[in-house]
Amino acid sequence: MSSKNKAEVKAEAVEAAEVKTEAPAEKKQEKKSNLVYLGPTITGVVRHSAVFENGVLPERTQKCVAEFPMMERLFVQIDEMPEAVKELRKEQSVLSTIYKQTANKYQRR
Repeated sequence: MSSKNKAEVKAEAVEAAEVKTEAPAEKKQEKKSNLVYLGPTITGVVRHSAVFENGVLPERTQKCVAEFPMMERLFVQIDEMPEAVKELRKEQSVLSTIYKQTANKYQRR
């Protein structure tokens, strides 16, 4: 084998190794995190503390979020839940205000 052929083989091996190491990172980016709903229960749509695998919301829930986009803030990643609960407990917080507005909008129906 000439030195040129060895260099080509080595370059191909490095490229193949790079592709293998990049694949798991891409999979991690594609996978969405689970979400938990911290808003009020909306009968027939979504229940307080419901968990949505990979962040996929049912059609009825998506319609409510489309109708009232602020409501989307009430869906948080599970690892962010403790901080979100603390914010909900604060009377004048943004999340607390959204919770109240969501309850007013959907619990009167």
